[in-house]
Amino acid sequence: MTFLPLLNDTVKEVNVRLPTPDDVDLPWFDHTKLSALNTCPTWGMINNIKALRIPGSGRAMALEAGSASHEFFAAVRVFELYTNYPDHAGVIGSKLFKAETWTNMCSHSLKQEDERTTGLNFCLEALYGSGFYDDPRDKRRTMSNIEESCIAYYDRWPWGKYPIYVQDEDDPNCLVGIEIGMEFVIEFVMHPLHELSMRRGLALVPPKSYAYKYRGRLDGLHRDSNGVLMVQENKTASRLDQAWSMSFLMSHQVTGYCVGSALLTGEACNKGLVKGMAIPLPRSYDYGGLVDEVVERPPHLIAAWMQWVWDTTRIYEQFKDNPDAATRFTHSCNRYFRPCSLLPYCASDDDERETIMGEMEYAPWDPLDDKSKD
Repeated sequence: MTFLPLLNDTVKEVNVRLPTPDDVDLPWFDHTKLSALNTCPTWGMINNIKALRIPGSGRAMALEAGSASHEFFAAVRVFELYTNYPDHAGVIGSKLFKAETWTNMCSHSLKQEDERTTGLNFCLEALYGSGFYDDPRDKRRTMSNIEESCIAYYDRWPWGKYPIYVQDEDDPNCLVGIEIGMEFVIEFVMHPLHELSMRRGLALVPPKSYAYKYRGRLDGLHRDSNGVLMVQENKTASRLDQAWSMSFLMSHQVTGYCVGSALLTGEACNKGLVKGMAIPLPRSYDYGGLVDEVVERPPHLIAAWMQWVWDTTRIYEQFKDNPDAATRFTHSCNRYFRPCSLLPYCASDDDERETIMGEMEYAPWDPLDDKSKD
């Protein structure tokens, strides 16, 4: 797919395509990496690009609770898929979950229990197999609270309203819309030298193009009531209010998923449904505990996403050979009311930073890794 130029006089056009073997060495980004670079270039370059961590960091309970919940969300989709495509559900389920967990999930039979009890127990086995455990210092993100939220989520799931995408009804090994790992290439084609010279008078010629791989893992790909593709993204939070809902009005994460889904399926995909679940549930989860936010992705928002990718990769290009020289955005040193783990590093002189860098742990992360099999 080829798109119009960005809002600058440097990029001629943007091409988005599926990767080929020739793209194996291209640098890759996902929404998390790009967001980190925008949060603080130093943080993004060291923590996300170089994947270095200060040792001894505490548990990120919000992330762990969200990851455990996503095991349950995937199980709900697998259970719905089983209704119409049992063979497809068997294949995707055995891929997504550990062997022991999958065996426990399949041990629940409709012959022994009613449908709700069977389905709920099936999905809760995925939660129990996630590896999450309580931290005595966190009274909110507990297994009991996560379980309660998940049960409410199950009871509110719109069974049959948004059919799960199935690429081939006759092939159980085909692409289905549950936990889709996606990767595609976004290429920024530059203006020719003579145009650059006329526009900016540049003495140095940039590359003819910049190409990057974009990765992500989509929670769900469904069809709406009109049969049109719709991405679904699950989110957990401590509070779901209007500010939370409005944060997805332009969310680049949803936009990237729409672009990737269109490439994978060959169908237009310009709509998303963000499904929020609060942990713990408020006293009345009819208000704020479970929220569905429908968002549209017209062409101008896709262009805004591409502009964001372009602008953020300029930060990467500037500091990729010298991450230590990256700009410090000190307004992010206490983001989310927690001190950044790199504060000791950033506040030190050159020699001390070199020592601290040498003591950091290498902890790479990739959204395409199959964590469920670890």
